[in-house]
Amino acid sequence: MRFLRKVLILLRLRNIVLHFKGVPVLLESLLQMLYQPIAHPLKDPFRELKVIESVKQRYVLKISELIFTSPKPFGYLKPRKKGRIKRKIRRRVMRSTFVVDEM
Repeated sequence: MRFLRKVLILLRLRNIVLHFKGVPVLLESLLQMLYQPIAHPLKDPFRELKVIESVKQRYVLKISELIFTSPKPFGYLKPRKKGRIKRKIRRRVMRSTFVVDEM
């Protein structure tokens, strides 16, 4: 993300669209790193100048869109069916450990 910020500063891009495949686990921290100013001076290879980001002269970056191409479903998932052998063992265990609650 730090490298991406440097590239965006050098190319002078203001509005960007971020395209993600899936849902990134640490999306908030990645975006936070993208918005942090660069602490050291950066040499611009195109104009042979030094780019210095200070508190007063901060590069403004706007994310216009976030696109997630194949997000994972976090809603209802069908429960897995148990196999025939597991059902058979479960029935035997349930029969052998049958206890009537006494009051």
